[in-house]
Amino acid sequence: MAFSINTNVASLQAQYYLNQTNAFQGKTINEVTSGLRIVDSGDDAAGLAVANGLRDSQAVLTQGVRNINDAQAQLQTIDGAMSNIGNLLDRLNTLATQSATDTFTGSRATLQAEFASTQAEISRQATAVGMNSGGPMVGNLNVVIGGGQSVGGGTVTLGLANAAVDANSLGLTANTETGTVALTTNAAVVAAIGANTTATFTFTAPTAVPASYGVAGGVVVTVGLGGVSTQTELLSAVNNAIAQQSLANPDFAAANFSASLNPTGHLTFSTTEPIAPDAPTVAGALGGAVALGFAVAGTAASALGAIDISSQAGGAAAVATIATSVATLGSAQAAVGKSENILNYALNLAATQVTNEASSESQIRDADLAQQAANLTKAQILLQAGVAALAQANSAPQAILTLLKT
Repeated sequence: MAFSINTNVASLQAQYYLNQTNAFQGKTINEVTSGLRIVDSGDDAAGLAVANGLRDSQAVLTQGVRNINDAQAQLQTIDGAMSNIGNLLDRLNTLATQSATDTFTGSRATLQAEFASTQAEISRQATAVGMNSGGPMVGNLNVVIGGGQSVGGGTVTLGLANAAVDANSLGLTANTETGTVALTTNAAVVAAIGANTTATFTFTAPTAVPASYGVAGGVVVTVGLGGVSTQTELLSAVNNAIAQQSLANPDFAAANFSASLNPTGHLTFSTTEPIAPDAPTVAGALGGAVALGFAVAGTAASALGAIDISSQAGGAAAVATIATSVATLGSAQAAVGKSENILNYALNLAATQVTNEASSESQIRDADLAQQAANLTKAQILLQAGVAALAQANSAPQAILTLLKT
């Protein structure tokens, strides 16, 4: 090899390798100090794209877990309220049963007052947790969790569409048909009956199942008015006639019709049929019905009324109604419990997905510190060797001076 002063090839080669070692050491220090294998996009562009996708999915799922926890807290609040409403129903049943017995000698008006206030408290508590009819928590509620290929695939639907538990939704209200003549005294009853010996009422449910209680044109109830001269005798005659008709017609019996006099003295027919669209109507015919306040060719206005246990018959009817309410509440509680279970399953899956995706991202993005520690030691040794070699290469041209000595 020729000796040259102008171009020190050995020095240039040493500098090249020293620069490579220095860059290697810098990259190794970056990975050790950051803990990341991919510090810059150029380190692994394809891997970075995959890792970013996994990180984004984890962010969605982490928020999804929070959504589940929020929904669970709301459902637990609702569940507690429903349990308390169950206690209120127990109290209603106690009051109705007390009123239904013939041997009760206390004030049924007092029982009715507590009954009405308890009904109101049921509706208030249902509204407080959004479980009243039309309330914000009644419906098919979507909880977005993530982890699916689409929003739909990552969404859990809670079926609370039929889980309203206010008094009306539990059937603790009644439809009423009220006459137009006030029977405020026994004398008023006698005057209204006049010379008539019977009163005929037709009960019709236009869209009920079966329609009109299985009888074309509705169920006709004929009330014998012979010997009736007091309010008590009138109500007894009407309710006995309804009871007799109910024995022959189970569909009509299921409607739980009963007659009473409201506080203003109007003859009132109540039923536990739904408010709409099956709200029944009552029409009167000749033979006393006109005098009792029901038009011959028309019907009284349908209205929403409270269950009345201020009479023995009303208490007995309320017991059956509340039994249905208890079953309705049980169905609502089952819907809430099912929703809680579904969210628990979803939470388990989301937590597993977060863990697995974090592990996958780590394999791509995180540095192997054991390996990088070894690389750092290697880089330091190479760097020291390179500096020493460069020093030797730089001093090599001085040997030419020996040739120039004379």
